[in-house]
Amino acid sequence: KLLGYIMKISSFSIDEAEDVLQEVFIKVYKNLYGFDENLSFSAWIYRITRNETITHFRKNKVYYNNLTQEDNEFFLDSLISDSNVEE
Repeated sequence: KLLGYIMKISSFSIDEAEDVLQEVFIKVYKNLYGFDENLSFSAWIYRITRNETITHFRKNKVYYNNLTQEDNEFFLDSLISDSNVEE
């Protein structure tokens, strides 16, 4: 489900999306003891996934050189405004 979510909110190839997902699982593992059990686990992991997707996009901005600045801003804005992480 998380891989599908990454693919849905980004223009990454399957390999890039899998790299992002791997980073997500590493972050989840490292921060598992910091998770508040009173909150929804799925919302927490989807938030981490969204943030990792944005981070990966920003780190590799040069790779997306063929996109215009407006395309880059639209992509980031659409990720940031994605408020319904449960879907």
